[in-house]
Amino acid sequence: MANLKDIKTCICIAALLLITGMFSCAKNDEELPIPDKYEEVGVNLHLTIPAARQITYSETKAEQENISFTLGTTYTRSGETSEIEQPSIDNLWVLQFDDNQTLIRKFYQNMEPEKTSLRFNLYDSDNTTLFFIANLSDETDIDLELYSSTITDLKKRYIEITDEAPQNKLLLTGEYQGKIKEYTSLEIELQRMVAKLSLELSYKETLNNGNKLTITNICLKNVPVIGFYYNTGTVHTPEENPTRFTDYTLQDVPASGETFIWYIPENLQGTNLYISTQEDKCEEYAPTYSTYIEITGKYISTTTPEQELTASIRLYPGENITTDFNIRRNAHYPMTVTISNLDPENDKRVEIQ
Repeated sequence: MANLKDIKTCICIAALLLITGMFSCAKNDEELPIPDKYEEVGVNLHLTIPAARQITYSETKAEQENISFTLGTTYTRSGETSEIEQPSIDNLWVLQFDDNQTLIRKFYQNMEPEKTSLRFNLYDSDNTTLFFIANLSDETDIDLELYSSTITDLKKRYIEITDEAPQNKLLLTGEYQGKIKEYTSLEIELQRMVAKLSLELSYKETLNNGNKLTITNICLKNVPVIGFYYNTGTVHTPEENPTRFTDYTLQDVPASGETFIWYIPENLQGTNLYISTQEDKCEEYAPTYSTYIEITGKYISTTTPEQELTASIRLYPGENITTDFNIRRNAHYPMTVTISNLDPENDKRVEIQ
């Protein structure tokens, strides 16, 4: 039979193992042991945020001047602040992948106000990939495991983006491929993960056909609620999952000449090369999950008997106003629409009922 001394020794060893196990479970990724093949070196980093890409001017002639829709206008919205166009950098995730595209280092860095340069340690490499994500909330993790996750895993990661007015706290990403050596200095350009849509809306209260129009509401619809960190540049196929899309808040239109602005996650839905005029860029020919702007109002027919109807106009932004249904990250889509007449028989964007 074991004596009392042996029993006490066993109890102490068991307690020590339990405590050691508890602290091992509490380790974060940066506390994992560093493989012998990796050597830390100091790196200097400077971050810049270039201006967003401006969509090239695009216009097609509308039949009978009913609805003129242009893309790529160069107007400046009165009162728009530089902070919206030039977001700040509050924090930064840094991910390092080796030449086998395996994650070997990741860490989170809070940034001082107005600071765009910092120094930190990475692993020496002749061929590495660095990926940067800025302005995630403190509690957001990238959900990638050191020494097992890969760049392929990163390309599958996304974040829910439900804020309709992020203002200057836009999510930003950047990438570097090349060597990392002691005293390496990197200039990294960060790009916005979202696109900006701006629409200037004007209309005639007395249309060309003599009928009356009062625009009451505008709404951005089919907006993705997730944004992928990595820019693959491929068409998004949500696999019939409508929960990944939402409609933004319905907004009032107080008067003609108002401008509306939205920031939305990238939505790549491809093209339809069979569309030749803006009147045919409509629901019938659009990919199912394409983002669109719906404008609604009161339509009063002056024919006998006079009656009040509801008019709706659906506009699809993209790289042009005919064939393209892609909303790309880090791009500004400035649009103007002028409504002079409504002709649903010849304009498939219009519905009156």
